[in-house]
Amino acid sequence: MFGKKTTVDTNVNQPQRSSIDLLLEESKRLLQESETGKLHMGRVPNDASPKMLEIFENLSTAFDNCNKLADFNIMKQSLANQSLKIGLYDTALPKDGTNPLSDHNYPVTWSSEFKQLLGFSNENDFPNKVGSWSALLHPEDAPQVVKQFGAFFSDKSGKTPYDVEHRIRNKNGQYRWFQGVGKISRDASGNPIHISGMIRDIHEEKLKRDAAQMVAGYDDLISIIMRMSDALKLGRNIHVDNISNLSPELTKILSLIEDMVSYVYQQQEYENTKNALIMQSSDLKFWDMEVVAGDPVNPNNKFVWSDEFRKLLGFSNEQDFPNVLGSWADRLHPEDRDYANNAFGAHLLDKTGKTPLDIEYRLMRKNGEYGYFRSHGSTLRDRDGTPLKVAGAIQDISQQKIDAIDKEVSLLRLDLLQKSINIALWDMVVNSKDPVSGDNEFWWSDEFRHLLGYNNESDFPNKLSSWGDSLHPEDKNKILTGFNAALMDRSGRTPCEFEYRVRRKTGEYIWFRADGSILRDATGTPLRVVGSVQDITREKEQKDVLDDLITNFSTAIEEMIKQIEAILSTTESLSKAQESNLRLSVESSTNVNETQTIIAAIKSIAAQSNILGLNASIEAARAGAAGRGFSVVSEEVRSLAKSSRASSEQIEQKLGTLRESVEEIVTAVTSTDKLVTKQSDVAAELKDNLANVNSMYIRLVDMLRTH
Repeated sequence: MFGKKTTVDTNVNQPQRSSIDLLLEESKRLLQESETGKLHMGRVPNDASPKMLEIFENLSTAFDNCNKLADFNIMKQSLANQSLKIGLYDTALPKDGTNPLSDHNYPVTWSSEFKQLLGFSNENDFPNKVGSWSALLHPEDAPQVVKQFGAFFSDKSGKTPYDVEHRIRNKNGQYRWFQGVGKISRDASGNPIHISGMIRDIHEEKLKRDAAQMVAGYDDLISIIMRMSDALKLGRNIHVDNISNLSPELTKILSLIEDMVSYVYQQQEYENTKNALIMQSSDLKFWDMEVVAGDPVNPNNKFVWSDEFRKLLGFSNEQDFPNVLGSWADRLHPEDRDYANNAFGAHLLDKTGKTPLDIEYRLMRKNGEYGYFRSHGSTLRDRDGTPLKVAGAIQDISQQKIDAIDKEVSLLRLDLLQKSINIALWDMVVNSKDPVSGDNEFWWSDEFRHLLGYNNESDFPNKLSSWGDSLHPEDKNKILTGFNAALMDRSGRTPCEFEYRVRRKTGEYIWFRADGSILRDATGTPLRVVGSVQDITREKEQKDVLDDLITNFSTAIEEMIKQIEAILSTTESLSKAQESNLRLSVESSTNVNETQTIIAAIKSIAAQSNILGLNASIEAARAGAAGRGFSVVSEEVRSLAKSSRASSEQIEQKLGTLRESVEEIVTAVTSTDKLVTKQSDVAAELKDNLANVNSMYIRLVDMLRTH
């Protein structure tokens, strides 16, 4: 490559060849490389003679010098192109003879100077293809350029030149004039092979040349216009007949000016009348100032404050508000005085007339109160820009300022409200031709960005994808489909309300509740969507906890009901057992009573047996020896009667104790049965109450979930 240091490699083993052969081979290689713009020495064999090495070293040094010189020449050529405002281009032409301008993608090498002339920097913003240039041609010049290039391209004789002046739009959107020149190399048959050309920036030159062509007639035209202007100032209109010295273009201009002057003259009276009516009906109050001796700061400059101006400040006539600058200037608020005076002075002193007079300030009324006013004016100047007369108007904007302050306070309150309840706003302008286009203009508020962890538009641009790409995969399709459905429903009945998850900048997902309102035209076509989002992540988390608590509570109540049912079942079984015990106890008491009766009978039998034994003993004694056996029997009978009586008394005693125990058991069983019955009643009532509580709890939860 030109400019790159060439080296001689002596470390390569090659077969021995003569020095002449080596030089001849190297010269052929260098000849081929010279066509590509690259020159560098080849490798020298180890067995090369000292002279051969010296020759190669000398050639290497010579090539380095040539490369440096070539780079220097290229640099000089680039500098020359830049100073001459020239940009080069070249390309190989199609072998089939197709005009390259017919293909916007046809490859062309535009030089860096070419790109820079149009304000571009590299191939990224100005690709190497025909369309990069042709798309920038001025619409009025493009047909002529294409026509001349076509003739130039198709003329196999090569006699038709390509040299055309045309306008090209630069990167800033401005058109500039360029001269385009090209040369085509052709084969023996005249077929185009390669084209090289340039463009040269001739914008200033072109403007000067065109201006010079107009100068000749300008003096006469200006003289005529001045005469017409002077007449117009005097309230007269004139018509110019002798215009033979003017070119057709200037004659046409003069004719237009005459028409304009005539129209202005006709409108003067109408405008004067209309201005008077405007002053009376509008909130604009007029004033004017006549500049003395062209000195805008002359204290003798004449002011005229209209009566409407005075009344606006609470004054009535010239006596209490004289026609002098101080009447107004002295009433300026101290904080606004320098600003207002400087703005007024800057407007007057700018002879170009480019500094506007449109200011807002505070002015003290006659009652001492300050009001906000807006003042704007325009200055009539002479040909040198010296001010001659100033006309202005003042408008009371105090209420507007108050409204603006109220609006600012309201916005501040809204901002604080949004921050306190985590609400953020967004806005979308709908493309009426393609409402669901991803190119709709979006605006995400800073609060919206902050909810997602972003700072500004650079990291969260105002486009749909900034939000859409952050939606949770499980929610994305549902939300986008629902949003499109609401947008395309011309009846406006489909709500634009959603809950979904969206990814923050840090990667975690949060829950949003979104609500939107769609503005539509008379046909229902969506025009604009304004919406808000609220971070409900904490609410969702609390809802999950509440759902768990509800589930656990319901489960606990159900378990309690089951346990109470078990208690009821046990209580019923116990009640039945108690009833059985009570019945058995009553039966035992009855049996004891019946046994007591039997014992009484036994005691009676024992008593009778004792009497019978006694009688037997008496009769045995009477009988003597014959009654001895009978006497033994009677003793046994008496002994048995005595024993029976003693046993019956013991049994009676035991039965008395048993009767007392049975009676106590009957009393206890009766009391226990009453308690069991009462317990059963209470358990049944508790079961019913728990069932009612569970039912009311479920209804309350349903109400909470729906709200």
